[in-house]
This record gives sequence, C-alpha cells and structure tokens, in this order.
Amino acid sequence: RTLAISLLRRSGAENPWPIVRPFGPALRQRPTEFSKRFLGLCEDGFREEMVLSLEALLLHPNGEVARRALKLLNRQQQEIATATLLGCLDDPELRQPILTTLSTWSRRFFPAGLSAELLEEARRALRARITQLCEGPRGQVLPLLAEARAAVVPYERAAALLAVGRLLLEEERAWVAACLADPDPLVQRAAALAAAGLAPDGSDAPDEARLDPPLAELCEAREPEVRASARAARAARLELEGCGEALESLLSDRAPEVILAVLAALRARPTLLAEVALAPLLGDPDARVREATLRTLALAPRGEPRDLIGSLRDPVPEVRLEALGVVAAWEVAESLAGPLGECLSDASIHVSGAALELLGGELGLPTRAGGGLKGFVGEGDEPEEEEELPAEESGEDLVDDEDDEGLDGEGLDGEPATAPGGEA
Repeated sequence: RTLAISLLRRSGAENPWPIVRPFGPALRQRPTEFSKRFLGLCEDGFREEMVLSLEALLLHPNGEVARRALKLLNRQQQEIATATLLGCLDDPELRQPILTTLSTWSRRFFPAGLSAELLEEARRALRARITQLCEGPRGQVLPLLAEARAAVVPYERAAALLAVGRLLLEEERAWVAACLADPDPLVQRAAALAAAGLAPDGSDAPDEARLDPPLAELCEAREPEVRASARAARAARLELEGCGEALESLLSDRAPEVILAVLAALRARPTLLAEVALAPLLGDPDARVREATLRTLALAPRGEPRDLIGSLRDPVPEVRLEALGVVAAWEVAESLAGPLGECLSDASIHVSGAALELLGGELGLPTRAGGGLKGFVGEGDEPEEEEELPAEESGEDLVDDEDDEGLDGEGLDGEPATAPGGEA
C-alpha cells in the first residue's frame, strides 16, 4: 500500500482522493510510513473532504505525522477543526502548536489599528483563557463563562462550550441550545459536543433549553464535520425504547467518516445495539465502515452467523480480522467451519494466526496466556525473542561468509548443491 500510494502521487492523477480515502485512519492508525505518504497526497491536492481524516491523524502515535496534519489544517485555514484541536491540548507535542494556530487564526478578529505589541498581548491573553477553559476545574471555569459567551473570537466560545460538556454544567443548557443554531459551523460543532454530555430533555423543560430539536437539524448540516459531531451526540442522547428507526437514519450518511463517528458512539452505548440492524453496513464500499461495523457487532447480541461469511472473505485483511473477532464474541465457529478453514491459509499472517487461535480455543487446544484474539494487530504486542543457540545446535552454516560469496546455490566444487535426497 505504501508503494502504491507513492506511485499514485507520482502518476499525477487528477483526483486520487477517492482511491486512497478508504485507507485513512479508522479503528487503528495506519503504519507511520504509509501515514506519511497519505499526508503527502493530501498536501499535494487538498480537498475539504480530507478534514476529518486529518483530524484523526492528530492522534497518530508518531509525532511527525500528527504535526504535519496540524500544519496542513493550519495552512488551509480549516477553522472547523477547532473543537478537535482543543481536544488535543493534552498532547505535550501538539499543545503549543495548537495554541499558536488558534492565535494566528484570531488575528482578523482584533482591531486593525493595534500595534504589534498590543496584538501579541491580546493573543497571549486569548491563549491563556482558552487553556483555562479547556483544562481548568469548575471553580476556574465558571468566572470565565460570562465573558466567553460574548467573545468575538469563536475559538473562545468553542472552548467554553467544551468546558460546559466536560464539567456537565446543566445550568448552561439554554446557551448550548442557542449555540446549536449559531451561524458559525465551528460553534455549532462545539455545541453538539457539549450537548452529548448533558442530560436528556425533560418533559417539563422549557423550549429554549431543549437540545434535541436543534441537534436533529444539525444532523442534516452541509458540513460533514458538523454532521459527524451532531449525529454522534444524537446517538449518545437517544432513549433506549423505540430508537431503532432514529439510529438507522443516523447511520445513513453520504460521508463514511460520519458513519464512523456514529458507530463509535454506539460502541460507547452497547445497550442500543439490540435496536438497530447493522448487517447492511457490512456491504459498505468503504473498508473502514465495514471494519468498524464488525467491531461494533462484537458488542451486540448474537446475530445470524451467515451474515459474517462475506466479511470473513473480504478483500481487506483488517476486515477479515475484525470478522474473526465477531465469530469469537458470538461463539459461532461451528456454524462457519468452511470460511474459518479458509482463514487458516490466509495471506495475512495476522488473520491466519487469529483463526488458528480461535479454532484452538474451540477445540480445547492449548493457547497463549490471555486467549482470545489479543495480540495480532493493533495491540502493541512484541514477538517473544527466541533463545539464541550455538551454531552447531541451530544448524547454521559454519562456513565463513567470505567463503560463501559467489556460490549462489552451488556446491563448493562448483556443481549444483544437492539435498540429502539427491535433488538439486
């Protein structure tokens, strides 16, 4: 894949984004080298559809990848990513660059006649207030809210909204509801994130403090970033009874990244999974959606084993691996003997290894400590080091390297080397 994306960049294709989009970050971050090539393609020809993928790359464990993603968002003036940037302030490598980005964007909100010294002082004060709102305890945040509500700089209002959600300030419901109807998409998005943590609308709640009606309108917003936050918030706030139709509506979006956000919200509330049919998403054209759907199904009540056959034969190995996880969670290996047998000879060692471990557990064979499918992809396990044996015991060739040079498969006398059975 890394080679393919490099060749694709070199080919000068007019719009390669639809080809590489399904390989953006999803359940797990992609390897560092691939992520760098992916970022390079985004830098070559930026499109607004890339923003949610770039936001996900801010969480990449490699600092260079995360900083390059931030730099591209900054250079392209993608202020709609503000809420995500504020959520990454706890990353010591990104903290200062994020605050610098926000203060750079804020220049246009300050009076034009300010001297350089006064402008820098105003930007420094803005950074301090944003930091307090995002990280401070309740006692520090409450005095700042009144000023933040009326702030001209939208990033400060966004930080205040995130503080409301973080500290569960129910007394600010009416303000959050008003911000859901704000004309600025970045404020709308921050308000949706705040609404996700607040209590459901009560039957006696005044209209101006109701969050669900304006949140439902944001679920149809033009910007996919707003839809992702709003739909995830709706999933977090839905009542259990009779929510199936609403969930199916939330999962039907034209942007795969929005569907991924809703699936993540459902995994945080597994009690909802009995109310919605996820099997249709197993045929989604985006591999990330198929992969995330399987991860979600592993938390759901047992379904039909035949729904997993296509996933066990999916062309993408990450999807096949997640399908094995569902087989283990549902305990339906006996019903899928044929596809599981195919997985044993899978081209991906991660898939074949997981299938072997799964079937070993089903047959009562000894397995590694911990069992399950732990340790194959994305778990951070390191392979155990094998004890190094002396050359005589390990069977290594004892001939010096310089004596071996130039043999290239021939015996010492220049004739083709032969195995003990006499075959060359």
